[in-house]
Amino acid sequence: MCKALAEDAALPADKSRLQARAFASGLNDLTAFLRIAGQTEGLKLVQDALCKALAEDAALPADKSRVQARAFATPLCDLATFLRFAGQTEGLKPVRDAL
Repeated sequence: MCKALAEDAALPADKSRLQARAFASGLNDLTAFLRIAGQTEGLKLVQDALCKALAEDAALPADKSRVQARAFATPLCDLATFLRFAGQTEGLKPVRDAL
């Protein structure tokens, strides 16, 4: 399973089912998945790929960014949890800064 997820995460954004799922997920669910991925040897590449995709998206103008739109639709307690996690995760610091 880890190998299949890593292979999918390495695909271009328009072909990756995992990236599409990440952008469709709530920030609380995304935080939980990224936390587990970062702690699981076979999923660290998955976490890196998703963090990169999220950072690229967060850098887009507000009207084009899926992450920014998701942040405004997220309950504040879940948003706070995501922002705390993003601040502690090197690849997500640009996301936290953009939000």
